[in-house]
Amino acid sequence: MKSFGVGLAVIFTTLTSTVSAVCTLGYIVQAGDTCNAIALAHGISTSQIFVLNPHACPNIFVGQRLCLTDSTYNCQPVVPVNTGQVACTDTSSVLPGDSCDIIAARFAIPSFAVPLINPNISCSALVANDFICVASPQINCSKVNTVKSGDSCTGIATSSNITVNQLVSLNPNVNVNCTNIFPGEVLCVAPSA
Repeated sequence: MKSFGVGLAVIFTTLTSTVSAVCTLGYIVQAGDTCNAIALAHGISTSQIFVLNPHACPNIFVGQRLCLTDSTYNCQPVVPVNTGQVACTDTSSVLPGDSCDIIAARFAIPSFAVPLINPNISCSALVANDFICVASPQINCSKVNTVKSGDSCTGIATSSNITVNQLVSLNPNVNVNCTNIFPGEVLCVAPSA
């Protein structure tokens, strides 16, 4: 990945206004790049790339110059996974109306894993179109069960051929008495092989 120097003047035009800013970190698109990969590699959100390059993503091309940060954009760096742990192996964009439980169900991962592999997000404040990690070797789960109204830990464990203790062990967010599960929550019911 090649970054270009600071100080490049960039003009952004919208239907209502024009904003002039100084690009403080630029990037030249390489073969095989995606907006998401560029964002992850530079520790920024994909939304930031969209805001600073409104007509680029997803149709970027080799040699294209992108602005990754500028003098007017104040954002916190994105950390794709916890420090010292393995990288994200798949990503997806947040859809309008998504919650961590909805994302977990869509990608068959336990609910607790969504913030675990995306420490930069808050499940109560997801941003549509942001890219998040949805697969990582740190998720030790090969089968999930979405809790339905009226479900109990005993029932879920029995139908999954595991014990309640195993269910609690597989889901660190579930308390020892298994009294804090709720409809829509996605629970791990089998570890990875």
